Amino acid sequence: MDNFTARFNDSLKSSNLKGAKHILANLPGEPDRVCREVFQRLVLVPEDTAWELLMFLSEISFRTPDIRGRLFKVIQNRAELNFQFLPILYRAGTQKIIQESTPLMKQVLSNEIDTGILMETIRAVGKYKITALVDEISEYIYFDNEELKTHTIQALERIGTPRALRLLENAATTVKCDPSILDAISILKSSPDLVQKVAPPRNKDCNKADICRELESTDLETRFNAFTRLQVLDGESIHWLKQNLLSTNHDLVINTIEIIGTTISTTMVPPLYRLLADKTIPNTIRFAAYEALGAFPEFIEPAPFLLDDMDAPALHLRMAAINLLDKTPTDLVLSEIKNRIETGRKKGEMLAETILDIKAGNIIESLMVSDTFAYIASNYLLKQAAISPLQGYIDILMGRGLTATASKFSLTLERRLKENRPTALVLGRSKTVLAVYEKLLYRKGYAPLLFLSCQDALKSIAEAAPELIVSDLFLNGTTFVEFALQIQKHYLPRELTFVISTLQQAFMGNKLGSLCAGIGVQEIFEFPAGPKHIPSPW
Repeated sequence: MDNFTARFNDSLKSSNLKGAKHILANLPGEPDRVCREVFQRLVLVPEDTAWELLMFLSEISFRTPDIRGRLFKVIQNRAELNFQFLPILYRAGTQKIIQESTPLMKQVLSNEIDTGILMETIRAVGKYKITALVDEISEYIYFDNEELKTHTIQALERIGTPRALRLLENAATTVKCDPSILDAISILKSSPDLVQKVAPPRNKDCNKADICRELESTDLETRFNAFTRLQVLDGESIHWLKQNLLSTNHDLVINTIEIIGTTISTTMVPPLYRLLADKTIPNTIRFAAYEALGAFPEFIEPAPFLLDDMDAPALHLRMAAINLLDKTPTDLVLSEIKNRIETGRKKGEMLAETILDIKAGNIIESLMVSDTFAYIASNYLLKQAAISPLQGYIDILMGRGLTATASKFSLTLERRLKENRPTALVLGRSKTVLAVYEKLLYRKGYAPLLFLSCQDALKSIAEAAPELIVSDLFLNGTTFVEFALQIQKHYLPRELTFVISTLQQAFMGNKLGSLCAGIGVQEIFEFPAGPKHIPSPW
């Protein structure tokens, strides 16, 4: 270790931030090797210290773009664990760095509650004109926070694409309309180059043959990039994708369905209904279609195939169908569910248990008048169910003022929480995926930890290694391969056990070869991975 690095480490050990900054001020004059050593050290220091020193370094000029790029990579890595580091990127990053941080910014806009971080992110979207995030930021027009609303309107005006204009025009038809929205619309409509601003990317994005080939690609990165590129377009731009639902290529159909679920174009609902009416389609496609329909703000109408799949032998299909019906349950649907449960048959019991597992609140509320359901619920929740369904039922009882009944279940919950079970961390893209694996893992003997956010999951893993990590191959904004590389900053691949599943046939088994072997994954299973694929914790 040379003198510079030794002095820097000494200042950190003595918590001398002023001294550390004095030393770092001379870092640009040191060899690249020393810069890299300092950056590696900053990956591991406590958050408060890291924030101070990385902010200080971001304001210093380095001799080569490569070293500055390495510095920003460190900041990105810290930001993945703590969004508070993102403002450093926003203030000092380049257009390229900010573009690379788009998935992380999308996570912030979807999950963050800190108003300061949200405002910084919305401003950055406008400043760097991140067109892929216009839909995400537009949601903040409707929040009861005038600052967020103002920054959002300014960002959309700065981005100035037809999509940004359309989102502002949509807001102008609601109670949130005010002079600032109307002014922004007026300014954009008077812009002579509004259409030209996005014409080249739109032509590229809608090169139909190329996009379909990429969605079918056996290269993981190519397929994921095509998938994410289409996700940020509006429903009108991808209407042509409905023809893919007729394809014999399983994965092209799967990816098309998932894109429909993110763009939420109501014109795509009838093609999904027609697809689901075909009883011969595989469970993977049925499940994906239910998940896509579940993304729509309001479910259109129950169909016969949905009522059939409430009783499907496959757990994930039952959960997906019930989760969808729970969005806007009709009297007819609720009556049918109640009748099936009260038949006294095994299927009725299985239906009741699945309703509890997926925490279908609206349906459960309607069934509280049924003695049969109450009996099944009590028997199942007190003897077999995982933590979340038990907690969900307690919440409903408390909401109805049934505190005496709730206390009986609360005692069971307290006892379950004290059980000495090994942990299994589950990272998925939807409520249904998490519910499926919670049930399977709890039955296997694990204590499941459930996450939709990659950042939250990574924080949990960094704090304590779980016995098992269960994940989708494709996650929200990234792939498990990229996520596993983040995990490797804390653990070697051999120190963790992974169970990875997917709906995409091209990547099942060991078809990803060395790519998976490098992150400690031997095989990828069809979702959901069955009990035989989940190692015993004992």
